[in-house]
Amino acid sequence: MGKLRKLNDEIGMLGIRLYPHTMYNLLKTPSKELSNSTFELGALIGGLGHQLEEQIINSHTKTECVDAVVSFFKMRLQQSIQDSFFPLFKKILTPNLLYDVSKLKEESGLSYRQLGRKFDQFVGFSPKYLSRMLRFQNAERACLSDRHSSFTSLAYTCGYADQSHFNRELKEFSGLTPSYYFGLMNNKATVDSKVTRGLLMPKEEAFF
Repeated sequence: MGKLRKLNDEIGMLGIRLYPHTMYNLLKTPSKELSNSTFELGALIGGLGHQLEEQIINSHTKTECVDAVVSFFKMRLQQSIQDSFFPLFKKILTPNLLYDVSKLKEESGLSYRQLGRKFDQFVGFSPKYLSRMLRFQNAERACLSDRHSSFTSLAYTCGYADQSHFNRELKEFSGLTPSYYFGLMNNKATVDSKVTRGLLMPKEEAFF
């Protein structure tokens, strides 16, 4: 979600990153319906959305913009009901945890069909696809921390079948080879990552 405004002849943008399962609580719209799309906040939630947009546009400082958004989020979350599935979501999203998605059915007590509806509602894509993205992020953190002497070691540690598997996943998510991608990251350069920009959408996949 972002909003452009003109301030002293300059164009600025306010960007907000959310955990996958928080969007539904804030907007009350299934995440699957919002994936890979742009929208006007007011069109989704009516008057409150238009009011927030006006507050952001009329803000004179970054602090005023952030305060308006934080107040809106707090108000929406106070009106929401915490789903019993949230603790498991938090476990799945734990950094460096190689969560086995095949355990989701057992730990949640839900059927595959029910799990599919939960992920459509709160995440926007399948458990299997979320697991792949989290594994890629874990590999990225591990590589940047210099804990591995080679990409092969990194691949096995992060749960890939082999380095070829790791190379294919990284190519899909970033569009680059491992050496080039991590070379750019280590040099603090900007990487044109489809994952970061949220443009990469899953194909039809089985849940497990």
